[in-house]
Amino acid sequence: FDMLPSVLSADLCSLRSDVDRYAVSVLVDFDTHFNIKKTWFGRTVIRSRYQLEYGVAQSIIDGMSEGEIQATVSELQCTSGEKLSTDVANLRSSLKMLSKIASVRRRQRDNSGALQLESVEVGIQLSKDKQSIEDILPKKPLQIHETVAECMIFANECVARRIAKTFPQQALLRRHPEPHYDRFDRLQACAEAKNFQISTSSNSMLAESLNQCQDSGDPHVNKVMRMLATQAMSEAQYVSLGSVDLADSSHYGLALEKYTHFTSPIRRYADVVVHRQLLAAISRGEDDHSVDSVDSSDLRTLAAHMNAKKRNADIAQKESMALFQTLYFQSIPANSHACVTTVIVYNIQDNGLKVHSPRFGLNAPLYLQNKDGLVVQRAAADSDEPIFGSGSITATKTTLTVTGVASRLSFSLFDHLRVRIELVPSDMHPPMLRYHLLSCDPVAVSGADRMTSPSMDMSRLDLVKAVAPRSEKIQKPAMSHVEQLISEHPECAEFLQSKEDTIYKLSLNFYRMSLVPPPEWYELERQRKLEREEALEQERQLCEQRRRQQQQQEKAVED
Repeated sequence: FDMLPSVLSADLCSLRSDVDRYAVSVLVDFDTHFNIKKTWFGRTVIRSRYQLEYGVAQSIIDGMSEGEIQATVSELQCTSGEKLSTDVANLRSSLKMLSKIASVRRRQRDNSGALQLESVEVGIQLSKDKQSIEDILPKKPLQIHETVAECMIFANECVARRIAKTFPQQALLRRHPEPHYDRFDRLQACAEAKNFQISTSSNSMLAESLNQCQDSGDPHVNKVMRMLATQAMSEAQYVSLGSVDLADSSHYGLALEKYTHFTSPIRRYADVVVHRQLLAAISRGEDDHSVDSVDSSDLRTLAAHMNAKKRNADIAQKESMALFQTLYFQSIPANSHACVTTVIVYNIQDNGLKVHSPRFGLNAPLYLQNKDGLVVQRAAADSDEPIFGSGSITATKTTLTVTGVASRLSFSLFDHLRVRIELVPSDMHPPMLRYHLLSCDPVAVSGADRMTSPSMDMSRLDLVKAVAPRSEKIQKPAMSHVEQLISEHPECAEFLQSKEDTIYKLSLNFYRMSLVPPPEWYELERQRKLEREEALEQERQLCEQRRRQQQQQEKAVED
């Protein structure tokens, strides 16, 4: 769902072709070598010439014919002749120039140590009637996606520098601290398995190392390495510039000294705050550094609140995708070929492997030892079929060996294994997806596992509408069971005080209740805030007194 009603997010606050829209813009003049000559910030009125989908824009850059462009772009369908040729040429030229500028900016950031990280994004493909989930497909990255992202990063950087110059103590920035280097253990183990050298001494050295992690025989290797580097990263945070050291306000992943969020005010509150700060900075001028009316402690509290909400949103997004994946595998037979896929080993554990599925974007454990202590082994000497039996497991950082009664299996990092994805129900937890090994031997690297897929036209609202009825169907049996119990045993009704139908849901409610602080906490927090405000006011007065004394001394020297 959109944060704002669709009349705002899809219409009034959205750029539409041939419609005036109020905006706050960053205008940049470049020289012929794409060096910045001048940057201007201010309120504008924008009238877009075209409203293009990403795939259409990419096709135009790639050489889509004039006739195809006219048939695809609605704004050109009533144009013909020489004007059509001129408009198409201008549109293609503008897109190519924008892409070239973005490429130059990206190269400049790469030279400064920007990291190209990896996170597999998957989309849900609905049936034609949008009543069921047909498939889970990795999203196909396009050059135009990177172009738009780079332009947004550039605008955010420009705004961050501007507000930091005017409000050196109160600018709201997006900070990405350096990672804890002990979190690179998985990455280093995978590098050792392929004889790669990984340097984590700086972001530039890490970026250069990842670029060298290439295996001509396995295109998945570099993606897995970048995925592990992504998992090792620290969490980016909103900060008030005055609350952190200047050296700690940079963005490690983007290799930028100053960064903020400015380009998405209809979906992030931080961008709204930054818009207000930018407009205040414009009204003051670049040389006005007077203390702002916004309390620094309030801004720090706001930044902490936004960080908490961002974490919650990330968790909700992760759980939402897990829900859709669960519903998909619940809708197909367990023995269906659609449940069989190839996974890549990226971590060794004492009782199995951690594996990644490029096909479904799933990271999950592959257990080689069950709860009874039995281990995976061959069903027969000449068989590839695994069964569980007596034996032991020996694990190192890069390999795992399973010794059975009559077989010995070896697994290594980056092995490709054939597995079946199974849905494991639970009374205490939501259903979980788990891998089941189908072949004792690694399989050859092939293109069977799709890394990319055609782009899909599907709105999140349609997806939720399609999943909701299925979710209701799943819940009905449990609810009808409770109702049946009450009807058969009325004397039990007084004990059924909870509306929840599983222990997991009941425990979750107890957990949520435990998060509510006691009443005295609010009074204590209010007193702490007042103390912080008094300390900051004293500090402000002391700084003002020192500034006046310095001005008096400078004036005395001039006299």
